[in-house]
Amino acid sequence: MKKLIYQFMLATVLTIVWGCSSDSSNDTHSSFAAQPAPQWKVDWFSNETTPNWQEPDQSRYEHSMYLIIRLCDELAPFSTDDDLMAVFIGDECRSLSKASKMEKNGKVYFVEKVRGNDSDTEVYFTLKYYSGGLHQTFTIDGTNRYIPDLTYGIEQDFAPYLPAGSSKYPLQMVFFLQMPENLPFTPSPGDKLGVFVNGECRGVCIPSESVSFVVYAREEGEKATLRYYSAEKQGVYTLDQTIETKAWSQSFELMLNF
Repeated sequence: MKKLIYQFMLATVLTIVWGCSSDSSNDTHSSFAAQPAPQWKVDWFSNETTPNWQEPDQSRYEHSMYLIIRLCDELAPFSTDDDLMAVFIGDECRSLSKASKMEKNGKVYFVEKVRGNDSDTEVYFTLKYYSGGLHQTFTIDGTNRYIPDLTYGIEQDFAPYLPAGSSKYPLQMVFFLQMPENLPFTPSPGDKLGVFVNGECRGVCIPSESVSFVVYAREEGEKATLRYYSAEKQGVYTLDQTIETKAWSQSFELMLNF
């Protein structure tokens, strides 16, 4: 995949060492609060206005290709009649889909007829999606080549991961979670790990289901904190240490203790 707008994937190993200290004075690195299971989730809502994308003039183009695009599961629940799906080559809009949205087996699809000329056969197109429900634009830049008379999405779903091109969270970091043996609780399927910036949830991991998760950031240098919900203890551990969002970095281990 070529560049996404301000998108950089950061492969990071997150090692959480939960140590039970015998010194109960001030040598603590977390606090615990009993509470029901939290409903942590990333807030995708934004306030962008509807883009003024214009349909291409068909008379200017010699041929076309088709895209049958399935909206990824993360964004499908927010789809509305105000959605727009567009295909660009350079700065030119070559396809714009509005009413062609259709629902099939609970999924949301868009059909794009992408216009082109002979000179476009070695170029890559950019996919832009405006979510009417989220009021936000998602951009996937230069991931597929324009090929006349070809159709993407018939034999298998063509479902680009649009959240990676979020205009609200242009920086994404991928964390790989490793759970240590020494914990003050017994891990269970109901546990959650959340990453927060100024109280705003930027990523959630269910440790029993996945060892990797994505943290979304607005810019470099944001200070993110960690919260861990223990289903066994029925409460949240808030950790004192922070993670700084970065564009590029080597993999690192974050060592945390209670």
